[in-house]
Amino acid sequence: GYLMSVSAEEGAAFNASFSYYGRALGGAFDIAKVEARGRAYQKVPLLPHHVAAFNLSYGTGAGDQMIRRLFYLGGVPDRDLVKDLMDDMRVGGENLRGYPPYSIPGDSYALGNVEYRFPLFIIERGLQLLPFYFRRAHGALFVDVGNAWVGPFRAEELKVGSGIELRIDMLMGYYVPATLRT
Repeated sequence: GYLMSVSAEEGAAFNASFSYYGRALGGAFDIAKVEARGRAYQKVPLLPHHVAAFNLSYGTGAGDQMIRRLFYLGGVPDRDLVKDLMDDMRVGGENLRGYPPYSIPGDSYALGNVEYRFPLFIIERGLQLLPFYFRRAHGALFVDVGNAWVGPFRAEELKVGSGIELRIDMLMGYYVPATLRT
């Protein structure tokens, strides 16, 4: 990204993780799961700070099925803003926007997200002496495709969410970066 970027503008990243919770390690249940995610960003030619962003995620696992499902997809959950600020928590995870949070459970999941991100205007202002500083407003058009399932994968059961988001980047408490999304 660059100084006036609304997100990363070029490059790619990949990460994978393996988790094991087991009785052999003193746990109350046995669960093993693997997750992988790839992200890529591409500048849109001739439009400064316009970006095409791509995300592909997959996870699968096995274990004590009576405990709960291993993965949940759905929209962004409601958050306690004050508690999140105190704990320095960010909204993360896998989101299939357009569906209720945690509404699609499974022991495996696949999710693809495509976004077109674009700047709207630069704010660069605070509110009097209040500890809020608004940096910029930007938007995103998105399409999410994915599902979580138990048993074999069925392409015909893929779910699609699409829409537009308005985002405002800001600093809270003079130093904590945050993005408000609608």
